Amino acid sequence: MVYNTNTGQILNGLMPVHYQFTVGDVDAPLDGTDTTFVINDSRIVANSFDLHLDGLETPESQSNQVSYQEIYTTTTIIVTFNQAPQVGQIVRYQYLKGLSVNNGKQTQPTLKYTCIGGETDVTFSDLVNVPIGDILTLVRSGNVIQPVIGTNADMNALQYDNGALGKFFAPTGDIFQAGEIIQVLYLA
Repeated sequence: MVYNTNTGQILNGLMPVHYQFTVGDVDAPLDGTDTTFVINDSRIVANSFDLHLDGLETPESQSNQVSYQEIYTTTTIIVTFNQAPQVGQIVRYQYLKGLSVNNGKQTQPTLKYTCIGGETDVTFSDLVNVPIGDILTLVRSGNVIQPVIGTNADMNALQYDNGALGKFFAPTGDIFQAGEIIQVLYLA
């Protein structure tokens, strides 16, 4: 990460922000009846938010289970649950902030896909013509993993078509599970 030492302003790079609270605690943004909380920060990277409730990855926009939706601006993330988390539950979230410029390319909003289940590949049309070197972060179910080119038997990696179709393939013998979330942060 490159930053101005006088002002602290990030000139190049990304900074992950992690936070945790217990629902109902005095300083917690949720009291057990609230369904919405707001995160105020600067230089928020859109679509980079990820939330876990009691240690489990919480899906977005699901009607058959606890889930959440988020709305972004450059200085806020508004998080709304479809039902209020209970007092005592632990909410852990993370997002990215900052600015990254690489040879005239800038960090794009994080792409996010929630799997239906049974897929062997996931396509992001925004990644057509984006080479593997411009993939900054690839996350599968909350775990940062490596994109690779070529046949893939590594369970900690996803095969990438290097921008031909913007497609990631599950490792050989693996499938994407229902509710599994794939996130990609990239330069363009």
